[in-house]
Amino acid sequence: MKELLIAIKNDLKNNLSYLKNRVYIIPDKYFPPAEAIPPFVGIKDGKILREYKPYHRLEKLHVSIYAYVAIEKEEASVIGDNTQKGVLEIISDIHERLNKNTLSLQGIYDAQAGSEEDAGVLFEEQGGFMLCKGIEFLFFREINE
Repeated sequence: MKELLIAIKNDLKNNLSYLKNRVYIIPDKYFPPAEAIPPFVGIKDGKILREYKPYHRLEKLHVSIYAYVAIEKEEASVIGDNTQKGVLEIISDIHERLNKNTLSLQGIYDAQAGSEEDAGVLFEEQGGFMLCKGIEFLFFREINE
């Protein structure tokens, strides 16, 4: 899981220019880094399902990715405008970037976007509010034993 989270972080930083230094690995959706300035993305590990077969095992790795934006203009924080990306646009960009992308990791043979959650409001430590929306990805790995 560790190498997968790092690979996702690096891929998003290198390929979505507006997120260059704003991609973090987070412990929980509700606990983004204090130093993060919206818009930013948080990547969270999820469950790992294992299926054992003779001489190999299959794993399904769940990863959740959250987009956070400041709520300065309510509508724009959701759908974006000419001055900012909304959470829908950011999640769409992440979906396009990671769906079917195995990130050149050994053993990963497929990657699929799963469900998206609805957007919700979070309180910022600095005072103010952020809008957060998440998407789940499933990465499929085969390990020979």
